[in-house]
Amino acid sequence: MQNDTPEQIIDELEDLLDRERLALIHGELDQVGRLMTAKEALFDRMNRIDHFKPDNLSQIRNKVTRNHDLLSSAMDGIRVVTNRMAALQKVRQG
Repeated sequence: MQNDTPEQIIDELEDLLDRERLALIHGELDQVGRLMTAKEALFDRMNRIDHFKPDNLSQIRNKVTRNHDLLSSAMDGIRVVTNRMAALQKVRQG
């Protein structure tokens, strides 16, 4: 970790973001939670280095945005299901 190069961190982060994307697509939200810790550690390592190529940061930004959109969609879906289940429960009790 002491000898991190920008390229190493970018490669690791891109790989992690790709795994996060797959977990989101497959609905493996527990996996997403586990990856969050690793992602935070990579961002901490990234913050210790000043010189990243703008193209690399752009790729990371695009992947983070893509995953954020997927996570938002997953959360919307969970809310819809939760509301539907609550409505069904209400009907059963009424």
